[in-house]
Amino acid sequence: MKLAVDPCLLKDLNVPEMFASVAQAGYGAVELSPRDGFLEHRGDDRPRPGVLQSMKQASGQTGVEIASLFIVQPWASTDTDERQAAVRAMKVAIDTAEELGCPRINTEFTGVPERPAECREAFLRSLDEVLPAAERQGVEFTIEPHPYDFVESNEEAVVLVRQVGAASLRYLFCVPHVFHLGSDVAQMIEYATPVLAHVHLADTYHPSRVILNPPDPRARIHQHMDIGQGEVDWAAVFGALAHAGFTDLATVAVFAWPDRAMASMEHNCTAARQYLGS
Repeated sequence: MKLAVDPCLLKDLNVPEMFASVAQAGYGAVELSPRDGFLEHRGDDRPRPGVLQSMKQASGQTGVEIASLFIVQPWASTDTDERQAAVRAMKVAIDTAEELGCPRINTEFTGVPERPAECREAFLRSLDEVLPAAERQGVEFTIEPHPYDFVESNEEAVVLVRQVGAASLRYLFCVPHVFHLGSDVAQMIEYATPVLAHVHLADTYHPSRVILNPPDPRARIHQHMDIGQGEVDWAAVFGALAHAGFTDLATVAVFAWPDRAMASMEHNCTAARQYLGS
C-alpha cells in the first residue's frame, strides 16, 4: 500500500516548503487539496502556470510524488447553473491532473440527502460530461460518500459506482466517516473491495459522544484527528484491507492540528506504517 498525505495543515507554507515538509515527515507521496490559486472550492479558475511549474519542480526535487488531487464541487446539485459550473471546474481539475502527471482525482458525491432522486439524476448527468474527458486524458476519479451527501452509506455508494460501471470511476473508503457509513468496518471494506481504489486515514469519535443543543439539528458529526486519538478500530481497518489484498493508495487526511502540523503528520506516518508492518 502506498502512503500519501493531504498537506492541508501546511497551507501557510509556499509550495517548495510544503513539499520539503511532507518529505521530512516521512511521506513519499502527496494528495494535493485546494489552496490559494489552486483548484479553490466552488471555483473554476485554472491554476496559474507558475503554480503548476512550482509543484512539478518541488515534486522532482524532493522525490514526493503527486499521487492524487482532492476537489469537491457540487456536481450533484439540482440547480442547473451550479451543476454546470461544477462540471466546468471538474474539467479544469482533469486538465490540472494531466499537467501534473497525476493519475487520480478524489472527490465526493455532494448533493443533499433530502432530495436523493433529483441529486442522483444530476450526478449522473455530470458524469456523462466529465468521465469521457477523464478517460481521454488518462485520469480516474475515486469517490466517497460524505456525511450529508445524497449518498451517505458505504453500501449505497458502492452499488452506485458499480451501476455506473466506468473504468474511470472507483470508490474511496473514508475511515473518519466510518460511523456514518455503516456498522461493521470489516464488512464494509469487504463489500467495497471490487471497486475500492483509495482510502482516507484519520480518526474520529462516535457521533453520540457530542451533545447538541437544540437536539437533533440534522448535523453529521465527525472529526479528522490523528490515528489513535478517536474510537476507530484501526486493527480492524488495516486487517480488512490486508484481507482484501488492498495495495493501492491511502492518504492521511487529518485536519485537526494546524498548530502542530509536523508532529501530526509524523505521528500518522509512523502509526500507519506500524499497522502496515513497514
